[in-house]
Amino acid sequence: MLYRKVKVSCTMAKDRLYRVFYVPQDLNLESFADLIQIMFRAEFEHLYCFRAGKVRYVTEQELENMMGYPELMKNYSVSDLGPSFKFFYDYGDGWEFDVRVFKAEKEFAGDRVLVMKDGKGMGLFEDNIHTFSALIAGAASPGMRKDNEIKGFFMPWNLEMKRLGDFDKPLDLEAEEAYINERFAAVNEDPATDDEVLKYFADAVNAYKKTDTEEDFFKVIDVFAAMVGYGLNIPVAVAKDQEKEDEVSVFSVSDGEEEFLVTVTSAAFAEKIGADVFEMPADALVRYALSCGADGICVDTGPDDEGVFIGNEALQVILDAVGEADDGSDPS
Repeated sequence: MLYRKVKVSCTMAKDRLYRVFYVPQDLNLESFADLIQIMFRAEFEHLYCFRAGKVRYVTEQELENMMGYPELMKNYSVSDLGPSFKFFYDYGDGWEFDVRVFKAEKEFAGDRVLVMKDGKGMGLFEDNIHTFSALIAGAASPGMRKDNEIKGFFMPWNLEMKRLGDFDKPLDLEAEEAYINERFAAVNEDPATDDEVLKYFADAVNAYKKTDTEEDFFKVIDVFAAMVGYGLNIPVAVAKDQEKEDEVSVFSVSDGEEEFLVTVTSAAFAEKIGADVFEMPADALVRYALSCGADGICVDTGPDDEGVFIGNEALQVILDAVGEADDGSDPS
């Protein structure tokens, strides 16, 4: 397979944050954008686009809202935009990268989407460009080990570093290549079906019931957060019988006449407690629970087991994490 040599550099720190690598010359821009975010440790939390001259190349999500005459990035490849163009990430913080595509072509065996050749800098500081620019300018000390709220400098949450100066540690290029290819494959794999996600969730819940470990509890939280993020429809039981409180034990809501107890449930458990079952988007359920002043949500996977309780603090964290929106303006 023929690969093209590419260099991507952070505009404000060209000599301290960059990657040089080879990618398939027919790689589409949408996949190329995934690679850039992965290699610079972005968390796929914000909008992004390419710009070549006056033309912007955007995702389908952005196409209808972008001013001017944008192009859909998935319809173009790395080789279509010419030798140099721009990549923008997080329009609020304003991360800008220079992309250079070299004429050099090279044959590589295998099915790797990227072959790493050179690079510097650990990655961008997610939601924290102020601290990054201060480090580059010398205003923030490389020895900083904890947040400095007075100056507005914060340790980057998306990078593993003990001190700010770890940003400049030499990269292990072999490890970087392996990480990027593995993460790219995970990001681009076919999404699980609703039934598969519900099975993952049930498996995670059952595993936690057996082990009662913090690690397995957080696996439950991770899968539930994904369900909330996708607005996945999940079965919800509503029991009117207050005597069932010990078995349902979640939160009470009222239609003005009767008190109800609500839980994420299985059909078998709902039948056992004589509850009505309906489907409700996971994100709507969480908002509903929080708006009612709930203590949390109880998850049940079988008629004979006690539920796993997810408290309202965890629910709020999940909702905040999946509900963040980009309010920044488009790059011009």
